[in-house]
Amino acid sequence: MEYKNKLKDPRWQKKRLKIFERDGWKCKECGHDDLELHVHHEKYGGDPWDIPDKFLKTLCKTCHACISTGIDFTEFKLKVRRKYER
Repeated sequence: MEYKNKLKDPRWQKKRLKIFERDGWKCKECGHDDLELHVHHEKYGGDPWDIPDKFLKTLCKTCHACISTGIDFTEFKLKVRRKYER
């Protein structure tokens, strides 16, 4: 089965919701709770639903794209946090 199809599997969908709940439905990098959320795999191997929870974290779409492409987004995170701390 292709990886993109595995992400539609009910076992992954259940695990994904569990990670969102654990992380308070917000990005663990920038704190956004109003952007599209993804679950990022810090470690791969086997099926996505078999990855231990400690290697999964909630990220907004922007932070996930930055991490996935290797972009240093430290300054971006600081600006976003300052904006939401006001």
